[in-house]
Amino acid sequence: TATSLTTNDITSNGSNADITIEPQGTGSVNVNAILTLPDGSSSDNYAGFGDADDLKIFHNGSHSIIRETGTGSLYLQSDNNVILGKDTGGEFFVRGIADGAVELYHDNSKKFETTSGGVSVTGNLAADGSQIDFTSLPTSDPGVAGRLFRSGNDVKISTG
Repeated sequence: TATSLTTNDITSNGSNADITIEPQGTGSVNVNAILTLPDGSSSDNYAGFGDADDLKIFHNGSHSIIRETGTGSLYLQSDNNVILGKDTGGEFFVRGIADGAVELYHDNSKKFETTSGGVSVTGNLAADGSQIDFTSLPTSDPGVAGRLFRSGNDVKISTG
């Protein structure tokens, strides 16, 4: 099996041959170009990271996949915001705001948001087969129209 290095290519003519580039000491391997892999799966043609390639990034011909296959968890971390959205940047799906809210969107319209006081829902909230606990509601009329309060075993809506 031979490996050759030419001006633009590193080539191995062996079947299923591995090519290893190992810098000495604390050296690094820099790729200052586009790294292209053909369609693959979690077992071939992927970019792998970690001792056992626990993190795999690949395209299977239909979908782009980031997969954690080790014993740990997959974390998305940022000192600022974490945003999931369209590639064009023009539509949000989920926004995690550093030291703040988590927002969920439907067709780029914010529908659910965590706040320092709880959550905020825009639009209708359907709770099928769920129970809602009203025990933390105030026990007297808050004097604000539309606010809920408890009166004995009843839940009432304030008229202001």
